[in-house]
Order: sequence, then C-alpha cells, then structure tokens
Amino acid sequence: MPRFSNGPVEIDYLDEGEGDPTVLVHGFASTKEINWVFPGWVTTLRRAGRRAIALDNRGHGQSSKLYRQEDYTIAAMASDVHALLDHLGIACRLHPRLERTALARRRRSHHRPGPRRGRHD
Repeated sequence: MPRFSNGPVEIDYLDEGEGDPTVLVHGFASTKEINWVFPGWVTTLRRAGRRAIALDNRGHGQSSKLYRQEDYTIAAMASDVHALLDHLGIACRLHPRLERTALARRRRSHHRPGPRRGRHD
C-alpha cells in the first residue's frame, strides 16, 4: 500500500478507481481493510464509477503508532485526512448536506444564551 507523511506521522492509504473521490475513514480500533476492503465497500464504489480513498488512521493498521494522548486529538486526526487529500491533489470540500449541518450546529452553539433546560426542569 502507498504511504505518505503528515509531519512525523506515516499514513498508509489506498487509492483505487476513477471518478469523483469518496474518502473512507474508519473508527476506533479498526483499519481500512476491516472497515472498507473486506466488506466490499471499495469494490462497490469502484464498480459505481467512484474513486475510493481510505486510510489507516494514525495509530491503526499500517500507519505510525504514537504514544502520547495529545497525538490523537480530533484536529490531529482530521489533519491527516486533509494532508492525504493535499498529497493526492484533491480539493477538499464537505458533502453539501454535511456543510449545512455543520453550519446549523455552529449557529445554534453561538446563539445559546445559557444552559438548556429539559421539559421537566
């Protein structure tokens, strides 16, 4: 599998197929193979004319293992995905539905005057 570096972290990834890219990010204690290759998602995307891109998150699979808690923040892990897209020359953008959802959450969080109360408070 190909690898690239995001700073000191080596990230193992796969890049298969043609067409619009779909980036697949596995969850905790998994790998790109367990989540995306073995169940057939990569093959399904390729057959549908998509480009399937999947990575082993830092500390998982064939990617670098790190031993400090601060190396596993959401920001650090998201930076690996963005760096992979940069490495592959893909402009990063969220799916339009995700963009709207993120924007709505951001607006709600800024407009909350204080703690929210349940119906029975």
